[in-house]
Amino acid sequence: MNFFKRKENLESFNQDKDNNSRKVMEWIKVYRVRLSLVVLTMCVLFAVAYGGYSYVSANVQSVYHTYFNGEYVGALSDPEKVEAYVEGRKQDIEKQYEDYTIAFNDEEIEFEMQEGFKLEAEDDMVLSELDALLSYNIEGYELVVDGEAIAMLKNQQEAEQILERLEQEYTSDVEKQASVENIESVLLSIEDTNSEELVGQKFISLDSVEIIEDVDVEQVSVPLEEWSDSSYADPEELFESIQTGDVTPVVYEVQQGDCISCIATDHDIPRSVIYDNNEWIQDDKLQIGDQLDLTIRKPKISVKTVKTENEIASVHYDTIYEEDEELLKGQTEIIQQGQEGMKVMTFELTYVNNQLSSETVVNEEQVLEPVAKIVRKGTKVIPGIGSGMFSWPVSSPNITSYYGHRWGSMHKGLDMTSSDKNIYAADSGTVVTSEYHAGYGNYVVINHNNGYQTLYAHLSQLNVSAGTNVEKGTVLGIMGTTGNSTGVHLHFEVKVNGTNQNPSSYLN
Repeated sequence: MNFFKRKENLESFNQDKDNNSRKVMEWIKVYRVRLSLVVLTMCVLFAVAYGGYSYVSANVQSVYHTYFNGEYVGALSDPEKVEAYVEGRKQDIEKQYEDYTIAFNDEEIEFEMQEGFKLEAEDDMVLSELDALLSYNIEGYELVVDGEAIAMLKNQQEAEQILERLEQEYTSDVEKQASVENIESVLLSIEDTNSEELVGQKFISLDSVEIIEDVDVEQVSVPLEEWSDSSYADPEELFESIQTGDVTPVVYEVQQGDCISCIATDHDIPRSVIYDNNEWIQDDKLQIGDQLDLTIRKPKISVKTVKTENEIASVHYDTIYEEDEELLKGQTEIIQQGQEGMKVMTFELTYVNNQLSSETVVNEEQVLEPVAKIVRKGTKVIPGIGSGMFSWPVSSPNITSYYGHRWGSMHKGLDMTSSDKNIYAADSGTVVTSEYHAGYGNYVVINHNNGYQTLYAHLSQLNVSAGTNVEKGTVLGIMGTTGNSTGVHLHFEVKVNGTNQNPSSYLN
């Protein structure tokens, strides 16, 4: 019985096994259908996706949004188009203005790239807009004096060269070596050298040079449309203009009674201005109606130079007189010749545009002692013979013209004026001339009977006559402007043995 149960169980097991196999096969059939559908669906989706991607990719474009100085201009397909356009414009402008420096504002152009579906560029419009926005400036350098631009030059070098030339204009005559070294080498041999050869020698050194005004060179840009060929100054013309300044000429017509110093005083200008501007003046002679240029140049830029001048000057020896009753008064005999000494005078000289503005003595050193002159002097008095010692022919004189070569000819005396119009004999003597002369006008000549003669010219009135003995201080006449004269003054001469001498050397 147990055998039959096991058989039944086995049959039942086999039957279940067949059922399960059938179920599995049926499931596999169903799964295959479904799997095929999934695969097919995925293939379809992939094909659609790939096709869409290819379409989109084919229609995606890059554009470059263009900005000028931060403002939007438009979309551009390629920045190189702008670069090529701008470069072409630059070349055209630079060729047209090849002598100038051109500044362009193309650095204000900026680009921002964007990628997108079917984006459109507007190249022609962008280039047209940029052409209107781009500017071209010609660069220059302004010379600015005390905050005011006086001219524009092509480049900074031209401006700097003008300033250098201005400084050189007023320093070219100065020894660049230290004057102290030069003069010391001379002084080492001073005792073996003829003092006359050394006296008057000057040793100059430049201490400083500076432009007085506040001068700057500033870079500027001028829009092309405002530019003209006259915008740049010619360097040579500018240099000349800076030196002379924009001044109105001043012309003066000589009037009755005028003289150089009088005109200078009335117009508050240095006499040197009159001489420098009117080189035709000879011996200070002026005629009524002469036209004088009194223009004072006013340079736009002034150069101040400070110089040290060491000058070897003479130290005059003392004269010791020993009275002798046997000699006539005015006669002398030299017992011992005098010898001048020497000294070095150091000056600080300040010039503005080569015109001396100040002079200061900073040191004085005696380098050679003088030797006194000893003279025997007569005291015996005989009327009509001078003493050889001259006093001033006018009181409180004002010298208007000195003795010596001036403006092309020799001026043989001293011209002087005074509020006291009396003319006095400078020493005792005999009047040998008292008359009118075309050049001297009313004039007097005194022979002092000791080798000296004195002359007094242009008097308005004569108080003495020829042949009269006069004492020192006698009134000879009244100051005037007779003869060839430009104003009321006295012309005074001294002659020694018939030869004119500098009156300043004999007046006490």
